[in-house]
Order: sequence, then structure tokens, then C-alpha cells
Amino acid sequence: MVTARKLSGLLASLHAAPLEEENWQIFFDGLCEELLAVHGLFIAAGLKQGTAQILAQGGRQFNAEMQRQYNEYYWRIDPYWSAFKRRPRVGAIVGEELVTRQEAERTEFFNDLAVPTGVHHAMVLPAVVTPQGAEAISIWRSAEQKPFEKSAVDLLNLLLPHVQAALKMRRALAQTNVRSGRAEAALNASNAACFILNGGGRVVHCNQAAETVLKLQDGLTVKEQKLTVVNDPGAQAELQALVAAAYSAGGARLAQPGGVLAIHRPSGKRSFYAAVMPLRMPVMTAPNHVLVVVSDPESAATYPHMVLKSLFGLTQAEAEIANALLAGHTVEEIADLRQVSSGTLRIQMKTILHKTSTRRQSELIRLLQSLPCFAQEE
Repeated sequence: MVTARKLSGLLASLHAAPLEEENWQIFFDGLCEELLAVHGLFIAAGLKQGTAQILAQGGRQFNAEMQRQYNEYYWRIDPYWSAFKRRPRVGAIVGEELVTRQEAERTEFFNDLAVPTGVHHAMVLPAVVTPQGAEAISIWRSAEQKPFEKSAVDLLNLLLPHVQAALKMRRALAQTNVRSGRAEAALNASNAACFILNGGGRVVHCNQAAETVLKLQDGLTVKEQKLTVVNDPGAQAELQALVAAAYSAGGARLAQPGGVLAIHRPSGKRSFYAAVMPLRMPVMTAPNHVLVVVSDPESAATYPHMVLKSLFGLTQAEAEIANALLAGHTVEEIADLRQVSSGTLRIQMKTILHKTSTRRQSELIRLLQSLPCFAQEE
């Protein structure tokens, strides 16, 4: 009979495992010790697809090569899982309920994997079973030991609801991480510098464009984890007030953005322009945050040739001219940079206007500015 102290330790490591993966091994080490087992592992399997993966283990562990072989080959000929797939159910199952000892000892799985790794008697705890797959704990004893007794089955069944809760939490965290990764990728795909702040003005996330702005050390920095305007107490106070107002309005559907401000740059370049707004969370109980989007007038958007070719059929040279116009260069300056005459460039300009269905240079620039911008790979 497991003691209250041992059970408490098993449950503590089990419930901590979804947050800190190393606790899975602590749990399996403790479980193997309590069950006098030599090996324990956590397997996620596709019942129909015939796929499986060892996600965690403890006790006498399989090495990386053995894990790979199991995931890629031995899973498909595992006699215990083959029998389980025919009649899947939740709850502890002693190996011989699935496959007799004589049948198991005749299999390639048993002789080429189990025997060399020193495992012999099996017990399985399928915790989650769906038509698509199963998540289960597998426990093994050595050939020198006895098969698992009823007290071992009872302990696993006692742990079952806690294992199910831990696996549910693990899946929820995995889904959250996927959504978080997608959101981060979306921010990084933008060429706008985006800072996400908490109510105190501390930066909790910034995209790659924001990191580029910070590296300039020209008007904006992060000091003590807070987004800070350099050498301008007035602008800093205004930024703090806008952040506080946006944070307070974060849960209101009709709240207006916190506001905008210009941020002077010591280099003498044109100021950054910052827009501060509430970042509303879909879950009302989630903490409010603030989004600060910073634009740099000195950093003109440019479009790769393939984008302008796909949209308008521009050639490489025409795309370079369009980008130069967007950057603020005059026709004469572009002609000089390209080492052609103004007349030649104006002919090219007429072709660009025709292809983009625009009539004048200002209309072309407005069209280009309306195109979606994406972060450029360095």
C-alpha cells in the first residue's frame, strides 16, 4: 500500500509535469520505485495511423537511438498495443490480459527490444482514448521479478484521474503555445515596430521590427524593462499617461485608442510616430495589455521585385524605380543613381504608370503605399 507521503510526492510531480517537462521523469522515477519496476514511459499513439512517440520516461531509460527505433518501427509490431487497439479502454491493464507470456516471447518486439533492454513484465495505463489515438503510461518489470500484482493495478487506477488532468493541461498548454507562436509570427511578419506593454509600461513582448528600432538607440530604449523615451521627460510623461489610459480602457469595447505622440530623435532624423491603444483580450479575465506601434518615417517601405511583378508585371528595373520613388527620390535623382538620362527614365516612368493603371507620380506613390507591407529578411 502506497503511503500518503509517497502518493503526495507522485501527485506533486505529476501535476507539475505539464509546466516543467523534467517533472515527468521525476514522476516516472517515483512510480517505478513504488511499483518495483525498472522502466516507465509516457506514449502518445495514433490508433488508426499506426504511429507512436515516447514523450517521457523514467527508471532505466531507453537511449535516444532505442527511442527512435521504437517510434519508427517497434511500435508497429508491439504485441501489447496491437491487442489493445482491437479492444481499447481506459484503466490499468496487466500485460498478460492483452497477450499471453508464450505469445509475447515469440515476437520480434520481445526478443529484439524488450530482452536487450532488460524489461519483461508489462502493465499499461491508457489514460486518454479517442477514435484518433491514445495517451498511455507503460510500466515494466525485469525478467527476475514477478508480474504485476493487484496492488500495482489499484495504484495506477488511483492515479488515473490525476494522469488525465495532467494530460489535459499538457494539451491545453500546447494549444496555447501554438496560438502564441502564430501571434508572434504574425507580428514579426509586419514591418511596423510593435511593443506589447503591461499596465506599468513594462515590455512583455516586442517583434523583430521593434528590436531593430531599439538597436538604433535613437529616441527609444528599454530601461528597467520599461519602454522609455530618451532624454525627453515631457514625451516620457506623455507616453506613460497614454499607456495608463489605454490600459484602463482595455476591457471596454467602445474605448478609444490611448492616443499618438511624436518621439524626438537625438540624431536629428525625423521623429518616430507612436500610436498607443488598448490590446483587448478575447478572454475577459485575461490581464489587459497595451499595444504601442512605432513608425519610422526615415524607413521607407520597399517591395521585392517578385511582389511588384506579380501585382503589376513590373520588370526588375521598373521595380527598383518604383521603390526609389517610394523612398522619396526625384526622377532626376533616380536617373543619376541609375546612370541614365532623365529622358530615358521618364520613358520608363510612363511604362510603370501604364502597368499600374495610374496617371501621375503622386497617384503611383499612393498606390504603392496602400500595398500590404511585410518584414524584409536580412
